[in-house]
Amino acid sequence: YVEIDLTRQHVWVYIDGELKIETDCVTGDVNKKYETPTGVYYLNYKRKGKTLVGEKDKNGYTRTMYATNQLLYAIVASNYDKQLTYDATWRKEFGGDIYIKNGSHGCVNLPPEKAKEIFATIEKNIPVIVYKS
Repeated sequence: YVEIDLTRQHVWVYIDGELKIETDCVTGDVNKKYETPTGVYYLNYKRKGKTLVGEKDKNGYTRTMYATNQLLYAIVASNYDKQLTYDATWRKEFGGDIYIKNGSHGCVNLPPEKAKEIFATIEKNIPVIVYKS
């Protein structure tokens, strides 16, 4: 399963009960009310080599991410608002309190090498648990 702690801004990946990968992340921007939703989800699919596309909400903000561009590795983690976990090549730092004022639109941003590793490790239907500790 994949465990994402929004409070600690950290991701863990367990395979057959063994911790395989862990990394800091940046989640939804709290000040802009883009908080990443908590819950238990399942990996719907993985997509590589596609274009990052979005739909605009009533305020004109892109909120729903479907896939990634050719440099990104995406993990579509939930049914809720089609949130993604993907590498954030534009970020220099992850973890801490970045998400409070400079977070995402609800996606889980990962360091590029960790995103690539997670993408290669997890398979469709793996549980993704998102919570606040």
